[in-house]
Amino acid sequence: MRSSSATLRPRRALRRVTLALALCATPAILSAQARIVIRAGRLLDGKGGVQQNVALVVEGSRITRITRGDDTTTGPITYDLQQLTLMPGMIDTHVHIDSHFGHDGRIPTEMESQLDRVVAAGQNAEITLRSGFTTVQSVGAPPDVELRYGIGHGDFLGPRVLTSVSQLTDSKLTPTQIRAWVRTMVARGADVIKIFASKSIREGGAQTLTDAQIRAACDEARRAGKRTWVHAHSISAARAATLAGCTTIAHGSQLTDREFTLMAQHGTYFEPNIGLVSQNYLENKQRYLGTGDYTEEGFKKTEEGIALKLAMFKHAIQHKDLKIIMGTDATAGAHGQNAREIIYRVQVGGQPAMDAIVAATSLNAEALGLADRIGSIAPGMEADVIAVEGDPIADITALQHVVFVMKGGRVYRNGREGARLMDRPFGASGPTLVLPSASILDSIRASLSRSITPAGATIQIATIMRQDSVGIPMARYAEIAPRVARLRVNPTELRVALGDTVHVPKEVTVTVLDSAGANLGVLSAFDYTIVTGGASAVVAPDPNSTRQLIAHHRGETTVTFAFPRGLWTRPTEPPSAVLKVLVR
Repeated sequence: MRSSSATLRPRRALRRVTLALALCATPAILSAQARIVIRAGRLLDGKGGVQQNVALVVEGSRITRITRGDDTTTGPITYDLQQLTLMPGMIDTHVHIDSHFGHDGRIPTEMESQLDRVVAAGQNAEITLRSGFTTVQSVGAPPDVELRYGIGHGDFLGPRVLTSVSQLTDSKLTPTQIRAWVRTMVARGADVIKIFASKSIREGGAQTLTDAQIRAACDEARRAGKRTWVHAHSISAARAATLAGCTTIAHGSQLTDREFTLMAQHGTYFEPNIGLVSQNYLENKQRYLGTGDYTEEGFKKTEEGIALKLAMFKHAIQHKDLKIIMGTDATAGAHGQNAREIIYRVQVGGQPAMDAIVAATSLNAEALGLADRIGSIAPGMEADVIAVEGDPIADITALQHVVFVMKGGRVYRNGREGARLMDRPFGASGPTLVLPSASILDSIRASLSRSITPAGATIQIATIMRQDSVGIPMARYAEIAPRVARLRVNPTELRVALGDTVHVPKEVTVTVLDSAGANLGVLSAFDYTIVTGGASAVVAPDPNSTRQLIAHHRGETTVTFAFPRGLWTRPTEPPSAVLKVLVR
């Protein structure tokens, strides 16, 4: 295969991939109904109010009107949900969205690629959205940033994602160094600052950061306009965080009435996790055991901690001025089961059902600083709306029977089976994908395989996997992307032996240039799309890696590197550069 033909094929394939992705990975354009009218038998507004027989008018992404269900001035009913209860999309203030079980069914014990973690996070996000949670706060890991971007731009189906990007765990840092760490997290796109002020419940929960360190973190976050989420089991850690003006105390398994009174006086939010996280660990014990601090002794303490946390929660709800919000601490095995936390609080913890629902909607939105946008159903609010079978005030388990999900005015689930936008026809003559058991990523891969003929090219797609450790910092992309004019690869030619593996990030540097030829920075390993030859390729992708190429036949070929389409704002094709490969 000669260089000229190899160059043309990837370009044609890229155009086909562009069409496939436009059809398959952008739900935003598929459900752009200007006006939607929903009729429901019952409405919970998220703030404690209940209405019967209502019609909800949604225009664009916002709720514009709430009226009687028989009001004919609304126009045609788009979704008739008279047998259901309509309520705000639920919010979980504490998840670890990228936490997942690996190919062997256990928690991964080795380092994974950024791509693997983001793919797993995308799958967890879709499950979470389908279960009625339209906003989550992930506290947190670097893949959250990519997931947040991908959901916002239609590459993944998932809830609105807020993230801490990372977590402060190093107790050796000085207060000055902690302030610098907080500024770094803000620069990397953190919505919230996560602080570990105590050990885990498996390790006894003792305070790990000093009061001065906690004050430094929370003060620096406040200066930057960011909230702080403090992991604190012990009394001393919770008191220090409260007195430091931190936003929220999470866990609090050892807290007493004295701490609850102090937190209420300071307006500190309290996020106990009593009904899902420990239970999930125990249910999946064999999948966690032997990794990190997941030991037999640790699991024993986890089991013992369930009763401790329940007793603590029962004391907490007696403090009516204490802002008790709803977070699950969902990790691998728990995603999509978030409502179990609410149900446990009501059925076992004795919290009134309405209080538990308000905590998971409007109070959570307030704790996230988003009370003016989400968490309640009212004119002007984002149209994050779900419908459940039954009345959750009478039977809280109705929250596990979600049959309708709308986020930002777009419907992502409608029916018990939860048909997705990906499964619907795209236009009058567009393709139809029917993959009821597949994720959005599987759907994209299926569309790509259909759009490329055997004689065409093999495509590898990375969904904007930016890494700060190599290449351009995330914070600079907004400034750099509009200036990009072309790419340059170094070297421009590679000579390899038959059977060799080309480790792309180690052997090829891809530089971004502006129109004057000035160097804007080096793209990291997941910042570009790679296009190689087809079935008869001299160099083909390693099926076990997204960034390795294997020399299959002697000869000459090319590999095309393209700037990520997700960052390209212009209508033209993103710039690319060609690497010549000679296999001896």
